This record gives sequence, C-alpha cells and structure tokens, in this order.
Amino acid sequence: MFYSGMDRSKRSRSFLAGLAVALVATRSGAQAAASDLRLTAPIATWDEAVPLGSGLLGGLLWGGGHHIILSLDRGDLWDQRPAAPFGQPGYTWTDLQRLVRDHKEDSLHIRFDDPYDNVPYPTKIPAGRLTISLDSSLVARTFGLRLARAEGWVDMGGAELRAFFSATEHVALVDVPAPAAVALERPASLDALGYGPASFGRRGAVPGVHRVGTDYVVRLRAGQHLTGRRRAE
Repeated sequence: MFYSGMDRSKRSRSFLAGLAVALVATRSGAQAAASDLRLTAPIATWDEAVPLGSGLLGGLLWGGGHHIILSLDRGDLWDQRPAAPFGQPGYTWTDLQRLVRDHKEDSLHIRFDDPYDNVPYPTKIPAGRLTISLDSSLVARTFGLRLARAEGWVDMGGAELRAFFSATEHVALVDVPAPAAVALERPASLDALGYGPASFGRRGAVPGVHRVGTDYVVRLRAGQHLTGRRRAE
C-alpha cells in the first residue's frame, strides 16, 4: 500500500504513541507485581494476616500447616449497648461539670471512665471464621496479596489456595485446590458479651431468624426487638 509523506509521518507517530503506552502498561504491571504482599508462613495471629475486603465485608487470611483460616467481618456489625446509663440522672453533662468543679476526680472516673474499662460493650462484633483443613501433604509455605486483583493466595507447595471478596456483590469466594474439611467457627470473644451458642442452617431454614443486610442474621427471642442496627443492602 502506498502512503504519502504525511501519511507515513502520522503512521510513525501513532506507532510510537502506541509503543509508549504498551511500555508504560508493562512497567506498571511489573511494579504492581513487585509491590504485591508476600508473607512467609505460618501466620500465627489474625493481626498479621493478609487483609481482604470490599468495604462492607472484610476478611483476614492466615494460618499454618495444612490449616488455613479466613476470619470474617462486616462493617455494620456492632453491639451498641451503652456502657453506662448516660443521659440519666447522675450521668449527664451537668453532673460531669459539677464533679469537675467540686474537684471530685475519683467520683468522675468511677462514673464516666470505669464503665469503658469494665463493660465489654459498645464494641465491634467479629463475624466468625472459616477454618479450611486440607490434606496433611499440603503445607502452607507463603501467603500473599495480588494488589492488582485484590486477591489473597496461599502457596501450599505445588498448589494454591485463593480468596477474593467481590466489589459488586456481598460475597467472598475461596478457591480450594484439593478436597478439604471446612468449619465455620463462632468467635469465643462473644462469650464476654453474653451471646449464646451459634445456630447453623441453610438460608431461610433457621426458625426465628431475621435477615440483616445480606447473609448476616440475628436470632430474636420472644419479646425482643432489633434495635441499633444499620441495615446494609
């Protein structure tokens, strides 16, 4: 095909521009891979885990050996019971000002500070965790996070477990590389809050359960009402 001098010039500029874009994209991809998070297994505590989430849903990927844990959380899951009867007689702003004015520091701390040290609420409530137990021949070697895909992964020595939280749907997906036993565990920290044992069942099959948001539920006893909860769809 014949091109005039002007055509060839435009074609050259277009080619060079496309090449520059391709080089930038390749370099950005390499930088993203170099910036990915990698942690040597085992990860023994949740606060050193690989962080995942969508804003509303959250997860922490950790564990060791052939046991992998995905701790679950939700941004609107709170116990909002007050630690003290604030607003009632003795617990008002006027009462606090009076105690300061009268230099009754001990009374002030007992009334307004001690409840937060001795009462476990209000507090964030953990949602539980999944414990995935694979064959003992599969042992976690490295945990990681692919930033470009927001995907957590575990190198199990020739096999890879992956976890992902959708940005558009309220779901988390775990790709398990081999047959495994999966257990959904209730947080032991709920004992201090006075919550009873967890109930397990298929969606819509647990009696007396009211839906809150997507797949988190709260069982209500007779005469109780759901209060202080922010519905999230």
